[in-house]
Amino acid sequence: MEIGLNIMSTENLLGGDMARILDVVELADRKGVDFVTISDHLGFTGASHAERVRIRNFPYPLGQPWLEPISFLSAVAARTSRIRLSTFILIAPLRPML
Repeated sequence: MEIGLNIMSTENLLGGDMARILDVVELADRKGVDFVTISDHLGFTGASHAERVRIRNFPYPLGQPWLEPISFLSAVAARTSRIRLSTFILIAPLRPML
C-alpha cells in the first residue's frame, strides 16, 4: 500500500504560508509518505462553479487561490529526498515550450 498527501487547499489550514506547507511536505517525506500531489486549475465562470457545487458538492469557493503545480512541485523537490511528485491534472497548453 502507498500513502499520498494531497496538498490541495492546505494553504487554507496554514494561513497561506508557503514555507509551512513545504515544512509539512518535508515532514511527510521523512515519515515515509510515498507521494505528494496537487491539481491544476482553470478558471470557472460563476454559472459553471455553481453547477459544480450543486451537482458534485465541489468544496471550494469560486475565488479559491490555487497553487501553480510546476512551481510548487519544484519547491517540494528542493526540500525532499525520496517522495514522488504528482498532479491530478496538468493543463499542458498553458505552459508553452521555449
